[in-house]
Amino acid sequence: MNISDSASSDIDSGDALDTLVMNEDINIDFGTLDNSISNIDTTDVDTSSQNITLNISDVLDVTDSANDLVIGGESSDSTEVNTEDSNSEWTLGDFKTESETDSSTNQEYAGFEDDSASLTIDTTIDVSES
Repeated sequence: MNISDSASSDIDSGDALDTLVMNEDINIDFGTLDNSISNIDTTDVDTSSQNITLNISDVLDVTDSANDLVIGGESSDSTEVNTEDSNSEWTLGDFKTESETDSSTNQEYAGFEDDSASLTIDTTIDVSES
C-alpha cells in the first residue's frame, strides 16, 4: 500500500503482513492524518525522504493486535520518539544486527507506560530521541 500527503481514503491492510510504502518526500505525523490507517506491520520510507512523528497511541492505532511497528528506510529519513523526559513514551530496547534480523540493523523501543506496543527502527534512519 502506498501513501502520500494527498491520500484521502482509509487504509486497512487486514490480517496479512503488510507494508505501508511512503512514496513522496513528506512529513508524516500519524496523530494528525485525516484518514484512518490500521493493521499495518511495517512502514517503508526508503524511496524518498520522510520525517515520521509518532507516539505510542499512534502505534497502537495503526498496527494489528500484535502492536508491533517496524520502520525501514535510509539515512535521508528521520523519525522522532519520546524517550528522554518525564512524559517519555518509549524505552530503549534491544539493538539487533543484520545477522539477527536477516535484513537490516535495527533499534527496538518498548512502550514505557504500555509495554504491549513495540517499535523497531532501521538504524540507517536518523532517530531524534526527545
